[in-house]
Amino acid sequence: MQPEFAEFAEKWKDHPVGFVGKVDCTTKSGKILCDEHGIRGYPSLMWGDPAHLKSFNGEHTPAEYEKFAEAHLTEPMCNAANVDLCDAETKAKIEAFFAMDDAELDALIKVEEDKVVAIEKQYSDSVAQLQARYTKLLGEKDDRVKQVRQRGLATLRSVRAYKEKELFKDEL
Repeated sequence: MQPEFAEFAEKWKDHPVGFVGKVDCTTKSGKILCDEHGIRGYPSLMWGDPAHLKSFNGEHTPAEYEKFAEAHLTEPMCNAANVDLCDAETKAKIEAFFAMDDAELDALIKVEEDKVVAIEKQYSDSVAQLQARYTKLLGEKDDRVKQVRQRGLATLRSVRAYKEKELFKDEL
């Protein structure tokens, strides 16, 4: 995908509205950005207002990128810089945020970021619990299979194989 994407990005380099770029999620600053937008797999194509990116779910081909970009990246979008393009509810939210002083805005951002951190922690804790449960179940399964084998499964199979071999000899 790299050459096709680079060619696609080059076509959009000087566009007055749309922007196409890439982020390396393995670098320190890239990881922060990728974590912020929930990017978990690569390649991931995102679009929209930088503060509210959405995932591109189309086919990963140059033709589909171009078609999608022409449909979605050529017109300005609703955001703090283009409030007049927003619906009434979003416009009211943006105006209320603009009315806040910096300390209020920073405090509200912190509250919302703390919610995200709490959600991520809850998720991580749940995954750790699932991993512990999986490990326990796997150990129990392995122990039970070992017990069955120790009670004579190998011997039973050996007897069955011997009997089949003897039966085959008799038929010759």
